[in-house]
Amino acid sequence: MSTRTRWGVGATALVAVVALFAITAARVQDPNPEPAVMALERGERQESLQLGVTVFSMWRDWEFLDELLDRARDSGSPWLRVDMGWCTLEERGRGVVSEWYQSRLDATVAGAAARGLQLLVAVGCTPTWAGGTSYDSLPPDPSEYERVTRYLAERYRGQVAAWEIWNEPDCIGGCPDGSPEEFVPTLQAGYRGIKAGDPDATVVSGGISGTNADWIARMYAAGARGYFDALAVHPYQNPADAPPDAPPTERIYRLTSLPSVRHVMVENGDADVPIWFTEFGWTTADSGDRPGVDEPTQAAYLRQAVEQVQRDNPYVTHAFWFTMRDRDDWTPYENEFGLLHVDGSEKPAYGALGEANAWLEEQ
Repeated sequence: MSTRTRWGVGATALVAVVALFAITAARVQDPNPEPAVMALERGERQESLQLGVTVFSMWRDWEFLDELLDRARDSGSPWLRVDMGWCTLEERGRGVVSEWYQSRLDATVAGAAARGLQLLVAVGCTPTWAGGTSYDSLPPDPSEYERVTRYLAERYRGQVAAWEIWNEPDCIGGCPDGSPEEFVPTLQAGYRGIKAGDPDATVVSGGISGTNADWIARMYAAGARGYFDALAVHPYQNPADAPPDAPPTERIYRLTSLPSVRHVMVENGDADVPIWFTEFGWTTADSGDRPGVDEPTQAAYLRQAVEQVQRDNPYVTHAFWFTMRDRDDWTPYENEFGLLHVDGSEKPAYGALGEANAWLEEQ
């Protein structure tokens, strides 16, 4: 899914290795890896997958915050993801905090804590005064991003469990044209800032659109290793109605392509680093240029995806459904990923999320 204007301004490991050959010919690999290597790449699950949901509490969901937090809690999901815009937090200048905007994050943090939800906050959008030219442009001076992430981590120390550095950086200028080489300085700055403000917080790399192992390999080559505690991807499907177990073929937008990402991580010494899905889901759009699935199928795919990842991808520890509530301000494809309709009524997928959480507790 391409990066959205939402910052407050408004099948096996072997198949995966072969797929990785096709996109990263510069790296020479043994086409028949030893069983021990394949076992390392697969890993062992230490605990059940943890699920979360995305709520746009900083902008379009603000007036429904309490209701949506209740729905998140009642689904049995232990995590909540929100995104915030640096460009709105400091819209008037360096160090000049917009109190109205910060108060929304305060309320989100307090509301999540009151309901026993752990919080992941994604921070992106460079202010114009810091050289931002679009809502997703990276800061020309990463030290400014380091400063603001340190401020946020200090303010919410012990209250925000995880911070995500940007959103879909591979989509800046169009997916997958964003430069990993340009993103890494921001990732490094964000990591330094967060760890200075709250050493115990988890730093998550900006989730990329799809499972693009080549992009991740370039990110590592640019110096990303050591600057994230979890690597994030957004394993959406293409076409949009493809089931969770659709074969990887040459597509990066396939959940089954995930082992190629894991291969790159192991190759780069990060076998102990987990993968987080900071977004995943299926749209119920029945019009537009990217129609999805009907509502019962959305629910079925949610359950199937959770079971598939729990079984086949033990290195994935967290997965956040995108989103809690439908939108009405973008394309049909983008608008209808919700577990709830715009009016708050439930889709079958909301109940499926509760069932998935209950199933995971038994694993």
